[in-house]
Amino acid sequence: ADAIALSDASALPVLGNDAVATDTYDIAWVQAARVEGTMWEGAWSGVTSTDAWVAKADGVLEYHNLHKFVVEFSTDENALFFEIASHWIVYDPVYSIEALAEVNPAARSAGTNDTTFPEESIVPASPLVATPANDDVTVFEVSPGLFVREYAACYQDGTPIGACAAIVNTGSSAVPIVGLSGHYSRVLVHNTSATWAAGGTALWQGTVPAQLAAHAGAILAQ
Repeated sequence: ADAIALSDASALPVLGNDAVATDTYDIAWVQAARVEGTMWEGAWSGVTSTDAWVAKADGVLEYHNLHKFVVEFSTDENALFFEIASHWIVYDPVYSIEALAEVNPAARSAGTNDTTFPEESIVPASPLVATPANDDVTVFEVSPGLFVREYAACYQDGTPIGACAAIVNTGSSAVPIVGLSGHYSRVLVHNTSATWAAGGTALWQGTVPAQLAAHAGAILAQ
């Protein structure tokens, strides 16, 4: 009650650094009138089991269905595509915000802390399956631990690039990539030469992998 009263007393909208917990306290607080959403610190970093990933994803979906923003904030540069693809699986065009604050390795040769990633210039639209109203991310599970979400239209720096898809392997071993309804000919790879702020662009590889490593993610395009 104190947390809700404090939030309601704010002259400005409130974003709480409170993850995406779905216990009674957090759900009551996030529904307070002045609370617009939550800063999920750490986001997908360190999520090393399917059960843990599903619990987090279901929480994000629940917050989105409550019309609340979720800022997926992370500082784990080693999980870039796992984070981006996980973000796409639970993506909502209104309430999803991705905030990667880790240092982009492409900036290190310049001795800077540039945290902009060209890969984030790829934006999905027109999902083939809408955000599940029952807050159940397993609607996107195509095989044990493997989650796929496809989009009819995607954009790179605002330019249409056709259909695309996100794939996340939440399991502890590599698995075949299955469950795609569309045909994809490219996979997003990390631009290690330049950050977005330094003029770097998202790069694609022309060979789509047949399998995905453990605890990994991938973005595919036509």
